[in-house]
Amino acid sequence: MTPKDKQHDKQKDFLRPELLDPRHELVQLSQRIDWAELERHCQRFYSTDNGRPGSSPRLMIGLTLLKHIYALSDEHCIALWVENPYWQHFCGEQYFQHRPPIDPTTFGRFRRRLGEGGLKTLMKMTVRLGLELNIIDEASCKTLVADTAVMEKAVAYPTDNQLFKRVQEQLVMLAKAQGISLRQSYEKELTHLKHKAAGYAHARQFKRLKKALKKMATLVGRLTRDILSKLPATEQSRLILEKAAQASQLIKQTRPGWEGPKRYSLHEPDVQCIAKGKSRQLYDGHTLYWNLIQSWLNTGVKPQEILVDRGYRGAQHDRRIAAVNVCISHQKQGRGKVHPQQSKQNGIEPTLFVWIWA
Repeated sequence: MTPKDKQHDKQKDFLRPELLDPRHELVQLSQRIDWAELERHCQRFYSTDNGRPGSSPRLMIGLTLLKHIYALSDEHCIALWVENPYWQHFCGEQYFQHRPPIDPTTFGRFRRRLGEGGLKTLMKMTVRLGLELNIIDEASCKTLVADTAVMEKAVAYPTDNQLFKRVQEQLVMLAKAQGISLRQSYEKELTHLKHKAAGYAHARQFKRLKKALKKMATLVGRLTRDILSKLPATEQSRLILEKAAQASQLIKQTRPGWEGPKRYSLHEPDVQCIAKGKSRQLYDGHTLYWNLIQSWLNTGVKPQEILVDRGYRGAQHDRRIAAVNVCISHQKQGRGKVHPQQSKQNGIEPTLFVWIWA
């Protein structure tokens, strides 16, 4: 629900301006940020007439900025906020608070509520503010430092036979919840084919494996068509339609000639299968173009150079980034460096670690 407006008392409080140093960086920064615009941007993520009133958008955005400015975890950020009056003033508090304003788990819910688009807007605002205050030099935005980190997901080893079996189980469960009478669930057939396909893959009998997967795709297709033909027009039917779309994608990607993105997980559609840290089909160079586009959108300055490690070898031949000078480390023969600032590339590793685990 939309947060309630705070009632400001005329009584003198601990955080009145004369008790805080106006030259402090957080006091200066709080005066420069357009909090009203940020709150208007966050209003669309709250319901107006349902649920308990949420936390103040300024509080949540201020805590998010402090967390990343000082590279802290959610729990550590909340603990320091209670002890620091400048942090409380930055987050819009009028009185000094002696208790944590939120539970650390609220951070995760707020990030999910904002989504990727809201977080990008917040980052764009901070970069533009740095350019306006001359904290960030516009010329420095023309030279970027990039790297890619692999983040493990709690996903089982991706095999098509397991995905077919899993999507069949979920379709049958959703159909029973809707009261749909199935002609056949194919439970025993798909379980048997799943074990056979695993044995064929282990024995490297790929022709038999291909035949077993084709049979599983046929059975899943029959089940999907049976459910869709009996599906009632209700709000809960949306879940079945989404699951049927996943089943359709699995069927298509097992056919020869399929060039679309392969799905490795049902609940994590963006997961990529990477062996030994990298992948022949997916490597660091594939992220380079989107890094350049994102930097251009956030700063308004077109990048001209980018410093990368040897994991990006081959990316300089991408026609989309032909106008950008890609400087790959350890490629200059003899003494010297590819770029005078090539050593800055090593400093991105601890920054990546903090952003992932903080």
